[in-house]
Amino acid sequence: MFFDPNALETLRNTKGAGNRVRALREYSNISQAELASMMEYKSRQAMYRVEQLEKISLDVATRLATFLGTSPEYIMGLTDNPENMSKEEIVHRISKVQAKFKDAYKELEEIKRMVEK
Repeated sequence: MFFDPNALETLRNTKGAGNRVRALREYSNISQAELASMMEYKSRQAMYRVEQLEKISLDVATRLATFLGTSPEYIMGLTDNPENMSKEEIVHRISKVQAKFKDAYKELEEIKRMVEK
């Protein structure tokens, strides 16, 4: 999932697993009851308790990450980057940056040739 820049900054600064789950859930417009149902919890109260936790197990973090479009590492606080990108997305982003630099490099070479004349 890609986040808008304002949300991304907020999510990067959010600390504590429960707070991160709540922030992602709210960003995704998912209610506690809906997420509890996705997680196969019997009540919204179970989801409320998860959102109060400072740390979450890998199993729970992995399941939550699947529904919230992030990585278990982000939920667990091992990274501050909530974007969970596939290999294809990463390659695509790198290709876009390379193309921009290639165009900029061509322009610089052209300017250099003009100046050297």
